Amino acid sequence: MSTAEEKPIFRPISPEIQSQTHGLLRLRNWTVKVDVEISRLCNASLSPRQFAQGLLARLSIDPPLGEADVEQWTDRELLEVGIKWWNFIEQLQAAQITVDSFEGLESAVRQRNAEHREGFNATMEKMAEKLPPYDPTIPNAAQ
Repeated sequence: MSTAEEKPIFRPISPEIQSQTHGLLRLRNWTVKVDVEISRLCNASLSPRQFAQGLLARLSIDPPLGEADVEQWTDRELLEVGIKWWNFIEQLQAAQITVDSFEGLESAVRQRNAEHREGFNATMEKMAEKLPPYDPTIPNAAQ
């Protein structure tokens, strides 16, 4: 493996979802980068449909969609794409959450988001336990 062409390249898998009305859509997978956006969405006070609209607008890659774009979609179109994305995300979960409505999608995303936060916080606490105690006599220790 001496050239860049021979080296394996890691690319996160992006779900490609076929919509009956909007054609092929490529959405983001639930990664750390997207997790921040999903957390913001979970902290907002929205109706279940607005939640789904915001979710798909934040996840869209190709074509890029804004909230105004998905606002024009029918309930059926929006829910169809949301459920397909969710099923892609859930396929590796041991205990999968089934979604069949806007309310179910919102609830499932909020539940997984809370689980991600708990896991992240537990990891940070474990890391903090392994750090040496603060020593004010060490220069720049507080920085």
